[in-house]
Amino acid sequence: MKLLKKWMAAWLMLSMGFHHTSSVYAQAEPPATSAKSAMIISGENGQILYEHEAKVQVELSDVTKLLSVYLVYQAIDEGKLKSDTPVLISDKAYAVSQDYDIPNVPLRQDFDYTVEELLEAVGVTGANGAMIALAEKVAGSEEKFVELMHAQLQEWHIDEVQLWNATGLTDKYSPTDVDSIAKGKQNRLSGEAVAKIAYHLYQDYPDYLQYTKQRKQRFKDKTDDPFDMTNPNTFLESYEAVDGWHIGYSHKDGASMVATTNKNNMRTIAVVLGTDKPETRYQEAKKLLDYVYAAYSRQTIVRQGDAVTQIGQISVANGASMYAPIQYAETLHLVVPLTDTTPRYDYTFMPNATEFNEARQLIAPVQQDTTIGSIQVNVKDYPMKFLDDARANHVNVKISEPIEEAAWYTQFWRHTSSAVSQAWEATRKFFTDLFN
Repeated sequence: MKLLKKWMAAWLMLSMGFHHTSSVYAQAEPPATSAKSAMIISGENGQILYEHEAKVQVELSDVTKLLSVYLVYQAIDEGKLKSDTPVLISDKAYAVSQDYDIPNVPLRQDFDYTVEELLEAVGVTGANGAMIALAEKVAGSEEKFVELMHAQLQEWHIDEVQLWNATGLTDKYSPTDVDSIAKGKQNRLSGEAVAKIAYHLYQDYPDYLQYTKQRKQRFKDKTDDPFDMTNPNTFLESYEAVDGWHIGYSHKDGASMVATTNKNNMRTIAVVLGTDKPETRYQEAKKLLDYVYAAYSRQTIVRQGDAVTQIGQISVANGASMYAPIQYAETLHLVVPLTDTTPRYDYTFMPNATEFNEARQLIAPVQQDTTIGSIQVNVKDYPMKFLDDARANHVNVKISEPIEEAAWYTQFWRHTSSAVSQAWEATRKFFTDLFN
């Protein structure tokens, strides 16, 4: 009897998930880094591929602009701005833009500028005056814009932060004081927090890369006052497949950078914060990216539209069909270790509670394309880590054909058959227990 119960329990587990066997993965030891905080993730699903002191906060300088730019694009997305919306240059934005000791394009108060033009200036050069002008356009003032920055970080579950402005300049900065760039406090975030910001920026507004990957560009080209912009991010020239984003330097914490690359069909985001000098940040980023591309590969796990065959059948309560026809609603890729052994995967179905009854049966009727849950895919014997608000290793599944409710006589027959079966099972169990 005990053996029968064990067999049934095993069968129930297999009915909702199919498991493969595999070998334990052996990987090369991740390299050490001199950065104060570092992380490399998959830009596709937020999978963490390397981390070092990821919770340590570091002064960011220009890396701050990843968050500021996100909020500008968000305002466009919400219809509050358009790419061709004109932006007036305030006295503050004008004064900052005239400081050539920091990243800038010179702005004029008698010129017309659009949101898109200023975004390009920020993307190519990290222009601080342009960033202030955009912040003021979005929120009315840079101080109000900082409030939006805090609110967005809280939405992403990033709590421990220090933010003073939209640019990453020090809180004591003054365009009339050449020494002020080294005075006061700067925005502080951890490597993990910056990775989250970069992940969301890539996921939601990847078009920003069209600016950050440019090495040179002309600002206000067809006017009487053009300006030749040069991207200060030399990593664009020294590492294959880099197409953004920002670099920065803090007098307290040193040089930092965030870069994104697309190599071997694998999108990565590298965060390197707090190195001793500017060239070191590039060396550390190259070392860590080389490790990731040598140690991992991107694999297609399931494809959109494929029938779901990796889990047991899902029964339907009172449906014309007894089992649900389901397919993958999207394609799922995972980054897995490069080994001699073919990766093995575990599939676990997680139903949407509103679509199922207490007996874990799908409730009929169900319309075609209804998402009924998701499947979590894990690599056997290899624990994966993800940013806590990323897509991760989940893929939605949906109904591929409509399921009608069964006719009353069909439901009656099924209920009657089920009741007879349960009664017979109870009788059998009674006599089995009586004579054992």
